[in-house]
Amino acid sequence: MGTLNNCTLTGNAGRSFAGGANSSTLNNCIIYFNQPNYSSGTFRYCCTTPNPGGVGNITNAPLFVDYAGGNLRLQSNSPCINAGTNYFAPGGTDLDGRPRIVDARVDIGAYEFQPGVSGLFIGWLQQYRLPTDASADFTDPDADGHTTWQEWRCQTDPTNALSALRLLSAARAGTNVTVSWQSVAGVNHFLERSTNLWASPSPPSACWPRISPASPSGETACPKATSPLRVDAGCSDSPYP
Repeated sequence: MGTLNNCTLTGNAGRSFAGGANSSTLNNCIIYFNQPNYSSGTFRYCCTTPNPGGVGNITNAPLFVDYAGGNLRLQSNSPCINAGTNYFAPGGTDLDGRPRIVDARVDIGAYEFQPGVSGLFIGWLQQYRLPTDASADFTDPDADGHTTWQEWRCQTDPTNALSALRLLSAARAGTNVTVSWQSVAGVNHFLERSTNLWASPSPPSACWPRISPASPSGETACPKATSPLRVDAGCSDSPYP
């Protein structure tokens, strides 16, 4: 019994009572994948099944980012986005510490979908026990010269300075140059070149000109070039995944 606002109840099972909610008032809540989801109560703007009746409730699956992995943030096509009511929205931030209301209307559930910020990225920050409220997005906790966002793109460990994307060598091989770099298994990389590696490409959303296809091996051969090379895992000027 009691009242819950913008909560997510999932993965619970009950014997004498419902695994999700029992004789409670729920507003803007996700109650899904419980056994059963609820027994009785008052539901407003909730995501659950079967339909409990009442105003604003939906029965579609919430579409979590990674339910099996425990990431209960919303995918970009979740029916819970902008489906709640601001009247019951608690406080100014969600469970991650990011804005509670985006696009003028609150989402259903504990996490507000953040446009332009991948829920996978936020879950990855949590995995390494880094702040999820955006304060760590561009910091460098292990002082290896890469921000947490850059390390997420490379899938390196943001808390270990020895885990980073680094160019190791560029050795001439006939008319070509063989470039080697420290990498992580399963991540594709590509080479870019520019006369000034510190300058931003134009337009700002563009990448440097690529001179090789993506490569997961940590080594590739490329035509001999007079301009400097760098290894990248994506357009590094994009502020978020």
